[in-house]
Amino acid sequence: MTDQLNIFTPEQLVQLELDLISILRGQGMPVEEIKLIGLKGAGDFSTVFTIMIDGIHHVLKVYRREESFAREIRHLRRQIPRDRLLFIWPARANRFNYSIVVIEVPEGQQLHERMLTPIVAERFGDCLINLHSLQYKKRVTLPEVTRLFDEARRNAVVHGDLFPELGSARIEEVITAAQAYAKRHANMLRVSKTRTHNDLWWANVIVAEEDVYLIDWENLGRDDYAKDLAFFRLFTNYERTAPPVSMWEGEPDSVLIDTFMADILRRYPEEFSDETFWQRYGLYAVQQGSLMFSRAYYGDRRGARQAANIMKTGIRLFEDYCLGTE
Repeated sequence: MTDQLNIFTPEQLVQLELDLISILRGQGMPVEEIKLIGLKGAGDFSTVFTIMIDGIHHVLKVYRREESFAREIRHLRRQIPRDRLLFIWPARANRFNYSIVVIEVPEGQQLHERMLTPIVAERFGDCLINLHSLQYKKRVTLPEVTRLFDEARRNAVVHGDLFPELGSARIEEVITAAQAYAKRHANMLRVSKTRTHNDLWWANVIVAEEDVYLIDWENLGRDDYAKDLAFFRLFTNYERTAPPVSMWEGEPDSVLIDTFMADILRRYPEEFSDETFWQRYGLYAVQQGSLMFSRAYYGDRRGARQAANIMKTGIRLFEDYCLGTE
């Protein structure tokens, strides 16, 4: 684990457990045992451990950059109940020189194929609508939308011929069509920004017995909620190296996930009086699909197949909800 992280030595991990016990007891918490039980994930800005505190699952996030730590603490204080945000430990206050946060994880599991039921869709929809209900004065603009297509175009087109079912010419055609559609419907895009999660994928959705929760608020921001939802749909194709690797037992089931999503998505036009929701959802699907496809690791093919599935899904949703309505 130390080789993967290059953050703590084995001795430091032991000391970290002891220090946490000592400081939490000093704050009046009757902690008996803390045990780091494994690496949960590592990103650009933080490393996440699974940690047991007196037999209850928590996550311990270690931040490499102070600005990332400060940003997520602001977001966490808006989103996480006080009784779950257990401990904030800035770098200046500990011997490890990393800022650390410990958060209780709801008792539940990351979203999985077996959980794609109507009752989970209802609870997940409630969770998402609550997230997206905070509206801001600033509006989405056409340059924001088209810039991301420009960013994706070159690498997405270059890699297209690796997949005969896509092809470089097809991807070039679709991105050009999507940008033209956005320009023709620029007024449609000028919706008020809302609070968005911005990392909404299956591993950040915890299904507990009583409710559905979102975790990992590091990228919380302001954008079009239709983009959040399109990102989630596309990322149901995503696989990772740490278990659980996928939300699927076998191959992704597009009919099952589309049925599950339909119960959530159909609530948005009425809830927010949003007449152009479906068109924006389709446009963001191909935008985000193009970005993900352009950023996959094609040198050693890691992630390439998943990215191709994501791209194909984005194209299908764009054609269904945008081109199919003109």
